[in-house]
Amino acid sequence: MQSYDYIIVGAGSAGAVVANRLSADPRHRVLLLEAGPAGHPWSHVPIGYAKLLTNPTVNWLYAAEPEPATNGRRIPVPRGRLLGGSSAINGLAFVRGQAQDFDTWAQMGNKGWSYADVLPVFKRMERYEGPGDDAYRGRHGPLRVTNPAPSEPLYAALIAAAAEVGIAHNPDYNGATQDGIAMSQATIAARRRMSTAQCYLAPIRRRPNLRIETGALAESLLLDGQRCIGVRYSVGGQPREARAGREVVVSGGSINSPQLLELSGIGEPERLRALGIAVRHALPGVGENLRDHYAPRTRWAVGSRGVTFNDRGRGVGLVRQALRYALSGAACSAWWRRRCAPSSAPARGWRRRTCCSAGCRC
Repeated sequence: MQSYDYIIVGAGSAGAVVANRLSADPRHRVLLLEAGPAGHPWSHVPIGYAKLLTNPTVNWLYAAEPEPATNGRRIPVPRGRLLGGSSAINGLAFVRGQAQDFDTWAQMGNKGWSYADVLPVFKRMERYEGPGDDAYRGRHGPLRVTNPAPSEPLYAALIAAAAEVGIAHNPDYNGATQDGIAMSQATIAARRRMSTAQCYLAPIRRRPNLRIETGALAESLLLDGQRCIGVRYSVGGQPREARAGREVVVSGGSINSPQLLELSGIGEPERLRALGIAVRHALPGVGENLRDHYAPRTRWAVGSRGVTFNDRGRGVGLVRQALRYALSGAACSAWWRRRCAPSSAPARGWRRRTCCSAGCRC
């Protein structure tokens, strides 16, 4: 059994950041566990997420339960299963949480969660490469964020049409206000996906006090009474244990984190007993009250030929776009647009068309 100061379960959007911060102090011995592989070739290319949304090697492939509000459908819930987690397979949109949500949580008694409290964290995180108010945007963080200009005639026309019905153009929806129509900001820079694996783990992989284990499936937390002292996990089917002298950080995401707690006997007692799991700590809130968001898309028929990327990216046009990406980094893939998922978003030449109640992000 190995011992560390800190053990982090899950190397995704949060876990990679925590590993970076904790291992910055050379006195801390840090173990980072990730159930999936170190990476995937398609995870580096912005268009590649279309290849990963149904790939069980890097995606847990969860789906919601059918319910009347979804017309009995099971809605896919992609969750990343590799270094970088969902930030390595998602649609690359960079959208901060709504300011009013943070303020509401603070008003409900969650001290430290108001928008004013979390704004410095957002600023520290990002290296924003677009126009905006530096009171709200960070310029020197590890996560590169780009903001494309609405240079294509179609996007300019959509923004102008929105203005005619009272929806103002908002050039920075992650700034002072969040309402309006805008191009999607994205974690894309230099033609590559800016996942937390790329921005937070790649620069520190050689730190001697950081150990990263991939293919490491966490099975339960080790408890001493109600104190967590380690993790039981398996690699290639072989059981392992690791102890933490200071803390265990569970950062497996909104689905896997409560699952691990429940497997460890932490959760709603009746549910645990029904599953044959001994109750170690009664905590009814585990696994409850998940708030997710829908990202509905609408489609328009454009009569003029050669205006949309669906037209310009078929056949020879698709080859042309691929060559643009390979040779100049300015590709705009119509194929990507035809196969994009609800939370997809582009940067530079990569753009999508999406409408929701708050307006269009194009």
